[in-house]
Amino acid sequence: MSSPKSNDCTTTKQSRRAGADKELLDAFEEMVLAASRGDHRAIGCLAIAYVTPLLDEARAALGPVHESDAAEVVEQLLVGLAEGRFEYERVRGGAVAWMNGLVRAIAAEHLRVLGTEAA
Repeated sequence: MSSPKSNDCTTTKQSRRAGADKELLDAFEEMVLAASRGDHRAIGCLAIAYVTPLLDEARAALGPVHESDAAEVVEQLLVGLAEGRFEYERVRGGAVAWMNGLVRAIAAEHLRVLGTEAA
Protein backbone atom coordinates (compact mmCIF):
# COMPACT_ATOMS: atom_id res chain seq x y z
CA MET A 1 0.00 0.00 0.00
CA SER A 2 1.50 3.31 -1.02
CA SER A 3 1.30 6.37 1.15
CA PRO A 4 -0.20 9.56 -0.28
CA LYS A 5 2.26 12.00 -1.73
CA SER A 6 2.68 15.36 -0.05
CA ASN A 7 1.50 17.12 -3.19
CA ASP A 8 -1.72 15.08 -3.19
CA CYS A 9 -2.47 16.15 0.39
CA THR A 10 -1.66 19.76 -0.37
CA THR A 11 -3.92 19.69 -3.42
CA THR A 12 -6.73 18.13 -1.39
CA LYS A 13 -6.35 20.74 1.36
CA GLN A 14 -6.34 23.53 -1.22
CA SER A 15 -9.47 22.11 -2.85
CA ARG A 16 -11.23 21.92 0.49
CA ARG A 17 -10.12 25.46 1.35
CA ALA A 18 -11.34 26.73 -2.03
CA GLY A 19 -14.71 25.08 -1.38
CA ALA A 20 -14.89 26.61 2.09
CA ASP A 21 -13.81 30.00 0.72
CA LYS A 22 -16.54 29.77 -1.93
CA GLU A 23 -19.12 28.99 0.75
CA LEU A 24 -17.93 31.91 2.88
CA LEU A 25 -17.96 34.24 -0.11
CA ASP A 26 -21.48 33.12 -1.03
CA ALA A 27 -22.67 33.64 2.55
CA PHE A 28 -21.05 37.08 2.67
CA GLU A 29 -22.66 38.03 -0.65
CA GLU A 30 -26.05 36.93 0.68
CA MET A 31 -25.53 38.95 3.86
CA VAL A 32 -24.63 42.08 1.88
CA LEU A 33 -27.63 41.57 -0.40
CA ALA A 34 -29.94 41.23 2.62
CA ALA A 35 -28.34 44.29 4.24
CA SER A 36 -28.89 46.33 1.07
CA ARG A 37 -32.57 45.42 1.33
CA GLY A 38 -32.72 46.87 4.84
CA ASP A 39 -32.43 43.61 6.80
CA HIS A 40 -31.38 44.92 10.22
CA ARG A 41 -29.98 41.57 11.32
CA ALA A 42 -27.72 41.41 8.25
CA ILE A 43 -26.65 45.01 8.82
CA GLY A 44 -25.75 44.13 12.40
CA CYS A 45 -23.74 41.14 11.22
CA LEU A 46 -21.87 43.35 8.75
CA ALA A 47 -21.23 45.92 11.47
CA ILE A 48 -19.68 43.22 13.65
CA ALA A 49 -17.87 41.13 11.06
CA TYR A 50 -16.66 43.74 8.59
CA VAL A 51 -16.28 46.99 10.52
CA THR A 52 -12.47 46.96 10.63
CA PRO A 53 -11.97 46.75 6.85
CA LEU A 54 -14.67 49.40 6.36
CA LEU A 55 -12.95 51.71 8.84
CA ASP A 56 -9.61 51.11 7.10
CA GLU A 57 -11.17 51.99 3.75
CA ALA A 58 -12.76 55.11 5.21
CA ARG A 59 -9.48 56.23 6.79
CA ALA A 60 -7.67 55.78 3.49
CA ALA A 61 -10.36 57.71 1.60
CA LEU A 62 -10.43 60.54 4.14
CA GLY A 63 -6.67 60.94 4.34
CA PRO A 64 -4.59 61.54 7.44
CA VAL A 65 -6.07 64.94 8.27
CA HIS A 66 -9.64 63.62 8.56
CA GLU A 67 -9.10 59.93 9.31
CA SER A 68 -10.68 60.46 12.72
CA ASP A 69 -14.02 60.85 10.87
CA ALA A 70 -13.86 57.25 9.60
CA ALA A 71 -16.39 55.96 12.16
CA GLU A 72 -18.86 58.63 11.05
CA VAL A 73 -18.47 57.53 7.42
CA VAL A 74 -19.06 53.86 8.31
CA GLU A 75 -22.05 54.86 10.43
CA GLN A 76 -23.50 56.71 7.42
CA LEU A 77 -23.07 53.53 5.38
CA LEU A 78 -24.85 51.38 7.96
CA VAL A 79 -27.68 53.90 8.42
CA GLY A 80 -28.01 54.18 4.64
CA LEU A 81 -28.35 50.40 4.41
CA ALA A 82 -31.01 50.41 7.12
CA GLU A 83 -32.91 53.14 5.28
CA GLY A 84 -32.67 51.33 1.94
CA ARG A 85 -30.62 54.07 0.24
CA PHE A 86 -28.13 51.64 -1.33
CA GLU A 87 -29.07 48.79 -3.64
CA TYR A 88 -26.65 45.94 -4.25
CA GLU A 89 -26.91 44.01 -7.50
CA ARG A 90 -25.35 40.68 -6.70
CA VAL A 91 -22.21 40.01 -8.70
CA ARG A 92 -19.99 37.13 -7.60
CA GLY A 93 -17.15 38.58 -5.59
CA GLY A 94 -18.55 42.07 -5.90
CA ALA A 95 -19.84 42.66 -2.35
CA VAL A 96 -16.52 43.82 -0.92
CA ALA A 97 -15.84 46.12 -3.87
CA TRP A 98 -19.40 47.50 -3.66
CA MET A 99 -19.14 48.24 0.05
CA ASN A 100 -15.68 49.78 -0.32
CA GLY A 101 -16.96 51.92 -3.18
CA LEU A 102 -19.83 53.15 -1.02
CA VAL A 103 -17.43 54.00 1.79
CA ARG A 104 -15.21 55.95 -0.63
CA ALA A 105 -18.22 57.81 -2.04
CA ILE A 106 -19.52 58.68 1.43
CA ALA A 107 -16.03 59.80 2.47
CA ALA A 108 -15.72 61.98 -0.64
CA GLU A 109 -19.09 63.60 0.13
CA HIS A 110 -18.00 64.09 3.74
CA LEU A 111 -14.85 65.87 2.57
CA ARG A 112 -16.86 67.94 0.08
CA VAL A 113 -19.17 69.13 2.85
CA LEU A 114 -16.11 70.03 4.92
CA GLY A 115 -14.76 71.94 1.93
CA THR A 116 -11.55 69.92 1.76
CA GLU A 117 -9.92 66.96 0.00
CA ALA A 118 -8.08 63.89 1.21
CA ALA A 119 -4.38 64.60 1.65
